[in-house]
Amino acid sequence: MSKSGTPERQIVVFDELLRSSFDALDQGITILDADLRLVFANRMFLDLRELPEKLGTIGTSFEAQVRFRAVRGDFGPGDVDKFVEEHVTLAKKFEAQRIERVRLDGTVLEIMGDPFPGGGFIATYTDITARKLAENELQLRNAELDHSWRIYEDQGRQFVATTENLGVAHQELELAHRAKSEFLANMSHELRTPLNAIIGFSQILRDEMLGPLGNTAYLEYVRHIHGSGSHLLGLIDDVLDVSRIEFGEAHLDEEVIDVEEAARSAMAMVAGRAKQGHVAVRSKVTADFPPLYADPRKLKQILVNILTNAIKFTPAGGAVTLKAWAGANSGYVFQVIDTGIGINPQDIPKALAPFQQIDSDLSRQFDGTGHGLPLSKSLIELHGGYLDLQSERGVGASVTLRFPAERVVGVAAPVGEKAARKSA
Repeated sequence: MSKSGTPERQIVVFDELLRSSFDALDQGITILDADLRLVFANRMFLDLRELPEKLGTIGTSFEAQVRFRAVRGDFGPGDVDKFVEEHVTLAKKFEAQRIERVRLDGTVLEIMGDPFPGGGFIATYTDITARKLAENELQLRNAELDHSWRIYEDQGRQFVATTENLGVAHQELELAHRAKSEFLANMSHELRTPLNAIIGFSQILRDEMLGPLGNTAYLEYVRHIHGSGSHLLGLIDDVLDVSRIEFGEAHLDEEVIDVEEAARSAMAMVAGRAKQGHVAVRSKVTADFPPLYADPRKLKQILVNILTNAIKFTPAGGAVTLKAWAGANSGYVFQVIDTGIGINPQDIPKALAPFQQIDSDLSRQFDGTGHGLPLSKSLIELHGGYLDLQSERGVGASVTLRFPAERVVGVAAPVGEKAARKSA
């Protein structure tokens, strides 16, 4: 047998292979025998403990001698003291142990020890600094999440409380709206009774049904009384209409309407005001226009409001024109164009808001509450249509009223649209 093949040589080779394998591990490893003497330590252990590579047999004042195998040389007693104190303390318990040591540079070592059944002790050393940092970061994140969750819960409770408060506020608002609606209805009834009497008696006096009044000044006064009473009654009706629409109480009594007749009736109702203001009014709605399915009273109210508003803001010598066209795609469109003072484009939203008035340098011919355009807008929207106001200061205004196509009765081809656009 060759020298390399002797049992002793094989043991040495095996020992070197075993040590090389342990030295390649990223954990420190130490083994103590039954007498609590250190019999093995790999390179990673020496690196982690910052001990010299070459160590010899050294005695200490502790209860065990420390002996490293396969290494040579000495190392300081202080290092030995630290090492022996840890290992003997662990090994003496004769049970599995796990402890952590924080080093001076802040790194953390995890030491885990297990006793051998027949005596002895093995311990592993692992640098767990990265893991501890990750755990700390995770704890920090968890703390932040807990804090965020508490904030979220607080916000949730606040939201619930706000929702409950909003529910109460909504109920109170509905009650207030209901009270307002009832108040307006009662006031309307209380105002209508004396107004109807004023209008009726002033009409008798105006028409001199019971004989001449005598003094012509009296007749002029009576006409003013009758006109003012009728105007006030109209304002009351309009305010009530705005209120009903606002509270969702308005409804439509729809039927098939003769549009030319409706336009002629509206024009007749504003003719007196136009004559008084020396404003020419023209209608280009003819008998060949198709019928419209809508609420006839509200359609007339819309047209009268728009025409009245146009006349009001048109100086003497100006003109107001009513046009219309209809088609299966375009719907039923009415357009009122005036040559009045107009408004600035930025003032259009205000003009369409209820009970708003835009100041002008022109002395108005009629007082008003600013309800005409907003009420007309609400009434046409009640039909599923929309109102569009275009204007420019000093040029005039154009109000377009578009009813949905499904309200046009029996029309396949456009009617009046080409002529209306040509004359625009």
